[in-house]
Amino acid sequence: MSSSILEDGFSSDRLFNQGYSYTYDDVIFLPHYIDFPTDSVHLATSLSRRVPLSIPCVSSPMDTVTEAHMAISMAALGGIGIIHSNTTSSEQAHMVKAVKSRRIPVLSNPVFKSPSDRIQSDDVLDSSNPYVLVTENGSPSSKLLGYVAGRDWAKLGEKEVKIYDYMVNCTDFTVPWSYDLGRIGEHMEEKRRDVGYLDVVGGNVVTVSQAQNLIQAGVDGLRVGMGSGSICTTQEVCAVGRGQVNSGHIVKALVLGASTVMMGSFLAGSTEAPGAYEYQVCLGDDASFIARTDMLLTPENKTLLSHFYPA
Repeated sequence: MSSSILEDGFSSDRLFNQGYSYTYDDVIFLPHYIDFPTDSVHLATSLSRRVPLSIPCVSSPMDTVTEAHMAISMAALGGIGIIHSNTTSSEQAHMVKAVKSRRIPVLSNPVFKSPSDRIQSDDVLDSSNPYVLVTENGSPSSKLLGYVAGRDWAKLGEKEVKIYDYMVNCTDFTVPWSYDLGRIGEHMEEKRRDVGYLDVVGGNVVTVSQAQNLIQAGVDGLRVGMGSGSICTTQEVCAVGRGQVNSGHIVKALVLGASTVMMGSFLAGSTEAPGAYEYQVCLGDDASFIARTDMLLTPENKTLLSHFYPA
């Protein structure tokens, strides 16, 4: 038998240099030998030049997908939400402020350790207390040096190592314990001014020349795709766009080189998405009313409902 390996399928270079545009189910990946364990897989990535993420997931800037609640939830999972622009600039700023105000977790019963301590069990880490705070001598009154996240501790192969070896150092962003909330806010604003940069993501692009133009203009990231969203009509209405093989499939997008994936319909309709469900409540042949999940029991609503449900 010949020892040469028979060619099976196409490499990405060969596939995408044939002058064709592929989309949806035109391409599927072939299985191969996996030479690494699943716990060695890391999903950390970057949205742009200076915006790191723990997972490659971005919620779309659609008014049915991302407002403050969704952005907060995405950030808590390690991703990011992009606030939509179908509202006034002041309302957008208000939503961003609401998200930023929740970026620091509140620990109801914090656990303190010193850098030389070891965390040998997950008894001190749970959903209500996902962090261990690291201070100089392990007491609440000593200087804060950093923290350990439960998800980072869970990934450790050797639990006997000292906290110092894997803690996240946050000495540059700490304030004295005596600071009140006002002083803390002033300190954080000063740190933000020191940073002095704002990443810009450009798009949407579907051609090499578009990407080159934006990169030369100095963008920090590219949004790729045009007319491929589940409710997007750009290609049908404007006859502009391109077939995209990664459309609607997270794994295909990541395998083909995307740093992140933007999700719209995947998240729309979830509890965190804006909007409300409407139900038509029928009370006989001629009586019915529309009930919304965001209805408030205002005096007007109570009057309306009392017509169907007498006290």
